[in-house]
Amino acid sequence: MKKFIRENRFKAGILILILFVSLSYFLKNNNSDIETLTMKAKCARDGENFISQNFHEFPPDTMTIAKTFNYNSKLKTCLVDIKRKTILGYKYAIYDIYTTQPVAFYTLHNPELGIQDSLEDMKNYSTAKEKYFPK
Repeated sequence: MKKFIRENRFKAGILILILFVSLSYFLKNNNSDIETLTMKAKCARDGENFISQNFHEFPPDTMTIAKTFNYNSKLKTCLVDIKRKTILGYKYAIYDIYTTQPVAFYTLHNPELGIQDSLEDMKNYSTAKEKYFPK
């Protein structure tokens, strides 16, 4: 038995090292997953507060149709994608809720108004939507 242990000591050491590295990796990833889930929940809560504080003064003819929240772990911030219907048409906007700054926005005007839509704004909004709100 002693001879077996002496001959396989190096292999056992490598095996223990591999197990230690694997366990460390597993624990690190689990902690980051828990942190991400916690931040996503906080993002949804903070996003609802952001909308209620910043969009309550719109005219009565404005209606929020859709909103999507996304915690971006690379940017470490919460983004909200809002679609609103107004008398002018539809307004699309992505906001960083912690800085309250718009990341991108676009207005799709009612065709009856004869207002030309900005293709650049539409492109910027679409690019930001794909980047920050992956499907």
